[in-house]
This record gives sequence, C-alpha cells and structure tokens, in this order.
Amino acid sequence: MENKNKNNCLKLGTIKGRHEMPVKEYIINSEIKSELLNIYNFENLKLIILKEIHKIQNRYLNNEFKEIDLYLTGISRIQHLIIKSLNDCGINVNIYDFDKSTNNYFWICKYNGDKE
Repeated sequence: MENKNKNNCLKLGTIKGRHEMPVKEYIINSEIKSELLNIYNFENLKLIILKEIHKIQNRYLNNEFKEIDLYLTGISRIQHLIIKSLNDCGINVNIYDFDKSTNNYFWICKYNGDKE
C-alpha cells in the first residue's frame, strides 16, 4: 500500500544532517541540534519540536499543503516525539522509512491529526 494523496503533502525530514533525504526542510534543523544533546529531557525536546512545528504550520500548512510526508531518520525518541506532537497539533502525517536493501524510502502508514 502507498500514500495516494501526494499532491498536497509537504515533505519534511525529522533530523537534518543524519542521512540524505528527498526533502528540503527538516523539523530538527542543524541550528537547534545542539539543544537536543540531552535526549532524556523530554519536556525540553517537546518544546523545541512544538516551536518548529508551529513555524512550519505558519509557513505552509492550511495554505499550500494539507498534510506532511515525514521521512524518518535518527534518534527513535525524537521521532516519537515529533509524530506525537504533529498528531497533537492536528496535522495529518504520512510516515516514510528507509529500506537499506533498495536505498529508497517507503511509505509505512498515515496518522490523522487529532486535536482534542
């Protein structure tokens, strides 16, 4: 199965500089990477991630794009916080992961944003 709604999706990577990805922007950019060194400080991580998500929402979402194609890489707990934060913000997210055997990303699943 694969994502059928490709036209209105903003392609984002999780962490810049970890691997080459088919994206131009990342949720965790190199400028804030040093703030993430303590990956056990979940509250700080969540604040940083939410700040970046809100910047992305203001720039792109609801105007040009309706959802995000998120390309995973890097640190698992940061990936989980990013996905959870996007979901909490009501953003639909298509998740892509890397297949080492083909050197390509593949669609895993879609999370529908759920503002409560």
